[in-house]
Amino acid sequence: MPGLDPGIHTVMLLRTVNSHGAGMMVGFVYMMASRKGGTIYTGVTNDLPRRVDEHRSGNGSVFTGKYAVQRLVWYEEHFDIRDAIQREKTIKGWPRQWKVKLIERENPDWFDLMRGIGW
Repeated sequence: MPGLDPGIHTVMLLRTVNSHGAGMMVGFVYMMASRKGGTIYTGVTNDLPRRVDEHRSGNGSVFTGKYAVQRLVWYEEHFDIRDAIQREKTIKGWPRQWKVKLIERENPDWFDLMRGIGW
């Protein structure tokens, strides 16, 4: 949305999977990149490790395969998949510089976060 700043309008990044109530499906919004400062892909999933594996194997999306986008550089967990879907849509509408700012606030070197998650 125009006029919003990712430094203010963001949800706290959670790095652990929490237990959820019956009927609730967790969701993750994530960004992957080809390299630091490279091509960025934004997506949503209910199973982050599986989805990252799909991207890396070439089955994630045509876009990530075409541009060699295989590095998980940012993600956040939502307790309801509907919230994650809405957040993904919001981020996809942002200018690139806002996405870069969001990534670099938590991961300034654009390291592959899958290596540190332990999933």
